[in-house]
Amino acid sequence: MKKHLTIFGKHVPIVRTKDLLKTHEAFAMFHRDKFFIEIDSSLTGNIYYQTICHEIIHAVVQRCGIYQAGLSHELEEVLAEQISVAIVENFKLK
Repeated sequence: MKKHLTIFGKHVPIVRTKDLLKTHEAFAMFHRDKFFIEIDSSLTGNIYYQTICHEIIHAVVQRCGIYQAGLSHELEEVLAEQISVAIVENFKLK
């Protein structure tokens, strides 16, 4: 599993955190302020890839200026979730 990504030339660390789901009620989080992805260390397989894709979409939204243009958080979440599901479904990431 990757320890970092590059989004439009910007380094994005991936930090695996124990019990993130229990402490924050989330599989993962993209931290806009420090530009890194935090993901629960227990995730594997399809749920890991779907979750990391979801967070990559948040990073792309931030990096390309869509977030700054006023995209609502609710719409961003819907797009991130549906696009990540479609990617994992069609590319059979495991």
